Amino acid sequence: MNGLCRALYSFVSEIGRQRDLCIRHRFTTAIHTKSKELGVYRMYGREEEAIKYLRDAASSLPPWEEAALFDWEGVKWNKVKAQIDRRVGRHKELEPVVSRGVAWKGNPVAIHAYKFEVERFFKIELEMLGETARQPERALKTMAEALECHDFLIPEAVAKPKAPYTKHEAAFLTIDEYLSRKLPPDMYALYSLPQPADSKRAT
Repeated sequence: MNGLCRALYSFVSEIGRQRDLCIRHRFTTAIHTKSKELGVYRMYGREEEAIKYLRDAASSLPPWEEAALFDWEGVKWNKVKAQIDRRVGRHKELEPVVSRGVAWKGNPVAIHAYKFEVERFFKIELEMLGETARQPERALKTMAEALECHDFLIPEAVAKPKAPYTKHEAAFLTIDEYLSRKLPPDMYALYSLPQPADSKRAT
């Protein structure tokens, strides 16, 4: 019985940690839904220190060739990354900063960062790839892993993320909206996640 109680406590504690992480970042993170992959975005001012930190942090992560499922799904991952590179390349006002496929906690993540030439911003996109990232019951865990990866790439001590810029993010969802749609309804209620109503309001 004690082992069961410890396992349950560990499970509930981990869910609480993931929930708190989503709540903490709910006003500075945008979710794109134009593809079937989970795209998690943040924007920053164009401080050179932050850009250098990002490049160093991204290069320190293992390539996604080291992810467990690369031999089975790697062709798909490389195809998605190539599509994103082409999309960024079509926009003359965008200057690429980082484009790399990495293994984050053993799972494939495509990191794409680029500067806007006109506005003083740069943007980091994380595409959470792999079959497990698409599973509805894993939506909270996948979102938390994306947010943790963002925090690793640029900690708040280096630069604080901006609220999503509506000129570039007109079609985005908030974290609350995404999870309310993706998670099975009974799980969304169980995790006591915020309702999406006012989650696009920056604090």
